[in-house]
Amino acid sequence: MIFWIIQFLPLVSAAAILLFLRRQHTLAAAVSVIAAIVNAMLAFAAFWQGAVPSQQPAVWLEVGLFQVEFGFV
Repeated sequence: MIFWIIQFLPLVSAAAILLFLRRQHTLAAAVSVIAAIVNAMLAFAAFWQGAVPSQQPAVWLEVGLFQVEFGFV
């Protein structure tokens, strides 16, 4: 679960800034910095707890015999 939060927190903060904080530059900068700090803290916490993400890659794009997979490292 923590890996999904780590992945999508920057996306959610960017969307919030784009949709709601375009004219409030100081608040948008604060949200951006806070999201980056929280994201780094969650990543360090996951690393130090020894959490292992799923080793099963998922297929992101498939065209004929060409396949692009993604997963956590």
